[in-house]
Amino acid sequence: MAQPTNLVSKYDIRGDREDLIEAITNTSPEKTPVVSSFGRATATNTYHEWQRDSLRSANKDNAAIDGDDATPSARSATSRVANYSQIFQDTIATSRRANRVKKAGRKSEQAYQVAKAYKELQRDIEAMVLSNNAAVAGNDSTASKSAGAGAMIYSNISSGSGGSTPSHTSGAATTAPTAGTNRTFTEALLKTVLSRPSPTAAKCPRWLSCRLRTSPRSPASLASPSTASKLARASKVASSAALMST
Repeated sequence: MAQPTNLVSKYDIRGDREDLIEAITNTSPEKTPVVSSFGRATATNTYHEWQRDSLRSANKDNAAIDGDDATPSARSATSRVANYSQIFQDTIATSRRANRVKKAGRKSEQAYQVAKAYKELQRDIEAMVLSNNAAVAGNDSTASKSAGAGAMIYSNISSGSGGSTPSHTSGAATTAPTAGTNRTFTEALLKTVLSRPSPTAAKCPRWLSCRLRTSPRSPASLASPSTASKLARASKVASSAALMST
């Protein structure tokens, strides 16, 4: 079929309105489960410190003779560890006209860009916390950096051949872990890592999925506990944390 003579079609007109929805869809993930579950604390210096301690091994044969003289036991001092603060920055600049013209999906360009940058900074912090970054003290020409969990948690880890994480027993974790050779991820590796925290700490860390639930309607499945409460606490319970690097 052909169009009738002198028909004005959609393709002949000028000034037709655009069909643009009044919204902007974000296609990037913006959840930060670890950082969002953090507790709150106040640091009064850029070098934030805390103390760690541990109990001696349990002694099933700890039995004293009635009336015997008591001998003082050897006691160990606490460990004083720390981390440096890190400045996360982004700069937004928009012109007066960019904010005044009519736009779809937002009224103020400056406000929109600030809100977007806030989410991006949150993701930057999340990436730092979950990284292997070593702590950097910083100076007039070098930015300070916080150590990530990969550098602060050094016990109950599972690495491929050649992999290691230096013991963080004093000061800041200024040495990054060494990656091991890649391994095939297996169920046996997963079970080995998940089995380590409970006997070490006598409890399951809240940020690990290691508690089984069963019901008549479904097979055993991994529960979904909350994530770590804060990075400093993750270091404090390093002996009860289990990480796997491949």
